Amino acid sequence: MDKDELKNEYRERVAIHQRRVGYFFDANTMVFFKSRVHDIKPLEKEIFFITSERFADSRRYSIRVLRENGNIDEVSKFQEYSSLRQARKELGESIHSLLTG
Repeated sequence: MDKDELKNEYRERVAIHQRRVGYFFDANTMVFFKSRVHDIKPLEKEIFFITSERFADSRRYSIRVLRENGNIDEVSKFQEYSSLRQARKELGESIHSLLTG
């Protein structure tokens, strides 16, 4: 999947999520939780991504998967990582282990 195809597929799944479930990607929700989406990565039929939320004085990171049906599941524990670097490393390792079984 090239970069443009990934963007389109990601947007399509976000739209499905918003129609079915609702608020995860809603602009007001993102502002309230000071959320950001980082590093969108496809793997077979799934799209993995990193999110971050800022509470108090720190920003923490989680790895999630956006499924074809618009559902979002946690891959890591919520806010498991204290740095984007740690989350990126774990995302790469998770994808590698899924590919190599």
